Amino acid sequence: MHGRKQKDRALAEAEDPAKKAARAAKYAKLRSLLHTALECRAAHDTSDATMTLCGELLCINPSINTLWNVRRDGLLARIRAAGEKDETAAQALREDLCKQELELNRHALVKGNVKSHEGWSHRAWIVEVLGEDGSCINVDRELMLCDQLLAADERNFHCFQYRRVLARIAKHGPDDDLRFAEGLVERNFSNYSAWHLRIKALEARPDHLRAADLEEEFGLVCNALFTEPDDSSGWMYHRWLVGQLQPRSALDDEVDRRRILQDQVATCTELNEMEGGESKWALLGLCRLYELGLRHYADLDVLPPGTSAGSLCAALKSCDPGHAVYYHHLEAKLTSMK
Repeated sequence: MHGRKQKDRALAEAEDPAKKAARAAKYAKLRSLLHTALECRAAHDTSDATMTLCGELLCINPSINTLWNVRRDGLLARIRAAGEKDETAAQALREDLCKQELELNRHALVKGNVKSHEGWSHRAWIVEVLGEDGSCINVDRELMLCDQLLAADERNFHCFQYRRVLARIAKHGPDDDLRFAEGLVERNFSNYSAWHLRIKALEARPDHLRAADLEEEFGLVCNALFTEPDDSSGWMYHRWLVGQLQPRSALDDEVDRRRILQDQVATCTELNEMEGGESKWALLGLCRLYELGLRHYADLDVLPPGTSAGSLCAALKSCDPGHAVYYHHLEAKLTSMK
């Protein structure tokens, strides 16, 4: 359980001998079964009994990759054997095995550990290899499962990665990913993975980032920043958007980069003032905007009157003393660029 120290759990067990004995007996049985399964693996045994044993163990702990390997070998061996007799029957068997293995894997993830890297890797293998890149899989059903799991825990990075496999097979375009990411962001501004997906989707567009979209994207992220000014996820996306204001970025000629730059300076200034002048992320945002202005718009007074690299970095050192050395170098860099 989160928030409970191991020492606290040990004390609880010491106070309950029956629970401690039951746990010890369970572990002893699991060790014995695991030893048997590993012996079968060494002997290249993929019999029905071995497959069943591995499946039972994986439903307890889906992070034992060796056991997933046993099941992979066994599944492929059965399809090869069927194919030597009848290709049509082999294809039907493949589809049945895919359904069965997906259900076993789902049970292992949900009951064992829904954030098991090995478990999600095996699920991707089922879709890509056993299911022949989705041809034997109901991809829409899998996408629905991902949506359900992400609704329960949007920070499940492994589920996010698996969904990317499904999106590729379903031939989802950048606009599909943008809609999906926007839904996640609207539920929780703190979803780093959703912001990252949004970046990748915009980068994948043929026109990269349309001029009309830039201000809309700033508007979206600024809603997040004003709601959660101390959350780094939205600021990560804001930093990427600021990078799109560089002359080399794919913006239409009519876009007034200078105006957008100044608008964002005003936004970061307002956020910092709302936080009493000690908003680390807003101050860093101002430093990045100032650096962008110095590099590409030297004739533009980016910072508000009375604000300088020195005052920004002094405020950063005050509110975030653990990174004082970094802010010292940042101040020196900005000062030398002026």
